[in-house]
Amino acid sequence: MTFWKIAKINLLLVILIQYSPNLNLQAQNRVPINFYSIIQITYEKNLEIAAARFGIEETDFQFRRFERNLSQFVPLVIDSQVDRESERNFDGLNRITENEDEARVSVGFEKEFFDGKKITAGAGVRGTSDTNGENANPFIGGEVKFPLFSSITTLERVTERNFEENELLNAWLEFIETVRGEVSDSHAAYIDLQNAISRREIAESANRDFRELLAETEKTGNEDEIRQIEDQIQAFRSRTVNQQGKVDAWQISLLDRLGMDSLPLDLVETLVMKEADFYGKQYVEKDLEQIVIEAIGNDVEIRVLKIARKNAELKKSLAERGKWDIIGKLFGTYDFESRGDDIRRPSGFGVGLGFSVQRTDPKLLQLSLRQAEAEIQKFSAEIIWRERQVRNLIRRRVSEAHNSRSLIDELEASRRLRKSVYVQKLEAFRQNNETIDNLIQSRISLFETEKEFLERFAQYFEIVVDLDVASGFYFQELGSVIEEIGEAYHFNQI
Repeated sequence: MTFWKIAKINLLLVILIQYSPNLNLQAQNRVPINFYSIIQITYEKNLEIAAARFGIEETDFQFRRFERNLSQFVPLVIDSQVDRESERNFDGLNRITENEDEARVSVGFEKEFFDGKKITAGAGVRGTSDTNGENANPFIGGEVKFPLFSSITTLERVTERNFEENELLNAWLEFIETVRGEVSDSHAAYIDLQNAISRREIAESANRDFRELLAETEKTGNEDEIRQIEDQIQAFRSRTVNQQGKVDAWQISLLDRLGMDSLPLDLVETLVMKEADFYGKQYVEKDLEQIVIEAIGNDVEIRVLKIARKNAELKKSLAERGKWDIIGKLFGTYDFESRGDDIRRPSGFGVGLGFSVQRTDPKLLQLSLRQAEAEIQKFSAEIIWRERQVRNLIRRRVSEAHNSRSLIDELEASRRLRKSVYVQKLEAFRQNNETIDNLIQSRISLFETEKEFLERFAQYFEIVVDLDVASGFYFQELGSVIEEIGEAYHFNQI
């Protein structure tokens, strides 16, 4: 292989290595823009949604910090104590005083749990000094405390956690509303962009027809007809320019909603409703009540509210059973063989069991019970309201979707008819059997029918977007990522 062949191969490799990342990046950015891809793109790139996700993260850290504060693990607990015990008695007529000094130092750990359990353990040395001499006594020991039956301690901690739970709940609901709002806005911008592009195209088509008609008419030399046609060319040229401005505006609006850096128009897929699997067809083909049932079952907001209500029901249960605060205690120590002057202190162990019983303040308990009941009623009302909102919106919009689709079919038939009429009048005009006025009016009538058809077509998909919002369709499409967030931020039942 010659030197120049080797050099060319190396140069080609360098070019491929240098530009392949850019080519890959361009390929990644060439995702077609349609109703389905918009959901994922908006979720990943929209900064409003990103801010809402960070809002959940912020409140989650606050929630965890609060829980950690009530269930701390203290890895190092150093305890020291010095005391003196004195006894006085009489030996006959003489008063005898005996003193005992004790110094105690221990090192261990302490673990407290959210429900009130507490574990402590450690090792240390106990030094004593009395009339019999001095001794050093190593020991190990531990203690376990735990609430028995229905403890008010657990209720108090669950109640204290209420504010943090509400903050996390509100962050979740704000996130859900943000996703719904931003994705639906992206879909709305996509529909408006599609409508603007289609309107520009029908204006260009009419302008093109009149230019062809002008080329034919100029051969006849009829100045009046030429001026009428030129007037229509100018009018449709203005309409085209106007629609191009709207295309540019909605292109920027969609770009902004998606959060993308660029949006070539050739990536924007054309809306269709004649395909076998057109977007939103489930709303016009499924049974209405089935759509309602599935929508309520898929609604993430309802799921979150049900979890919150379940927590409130737990508080109520604790308040109903928490009349007594009964704390059990197990403890034990083991003393190793002592070193010192007093040989009467051998090694050994001690274990014990204890109970602490406390009657709960009835008024405090009643307030806790009423608070829990109020929370249950609050979340139940919000769940019922959301279910009613979903049900009514779906019923209304599904009915409108059926009507809109029927009107679109009628306008499609009317558009074909008026297209046929225009072709007939054009042929008759060429044979001098039709006036220029009737021909122009026929083409304008076709344009107006096409414009109304596009308007109704856009309205139909706007109805579909509303149904997507009501039915929780976006969260079905984002199912895995929503579940991951739920698991990370304590809403793993979503």
